Amino acid sequence: MIETLVIIMGVAGCGKSTVATELAARLDWPFIEGDAHHPPINIEKMQNGMPLTDSDRDAWITSILSDVSQRSRPGLVLACSALTPHVQSALWRAEAKTIRWILLEIEPALARKRMQNRTHFMPAILLDSQFAALVPPHDVERFSADQPVRSLVDQIEQALLA
Repeated sequence: MIETLVIIMGVAGCGKSTVATELAARLDWPFIEGDAHHPPINIEKMQNGMPLTDSDRDAWITSILSDVSQRSRPGLVLACSALTPHVQSALWRAEAKTIRWILLEIEPALARKRMQNRTHFMPAILLDSQFAALVPPHDVERFSADQPVRSLVDQIEQALLA
């Protein structure tokens, strides 16, 4: 069982993977890339500009939870959009004593700009649907994604250790 599961969440382009990778390295905790758990049908759907429904996300979440359950470290960092209450409630079933929700907040224009500069299966056309679907959990900790990664990770690390 994991003691602490840190979920770095937010819309596409907010920097989840970059921040989560850096945070995991700094804490010497394993990192799970949520996008790596999408089944091919979900990736194809997104590539075709179709937003996922909560039922589309079920196999993805099951795969993430399976990966988490195979870990037995003090902590684990997960990069996962976790946009909807459906996904968040499923993630609460993770085998972890504590779950910390970290939301990387970003303005739509900056997210679009970042998405134009990367290769990913999620097209920028789906960004509006992600903002519309985002309902953060009540205990989320919010951080501005509009700052250097090192500063952002410093702030998150301080919050986790407080």
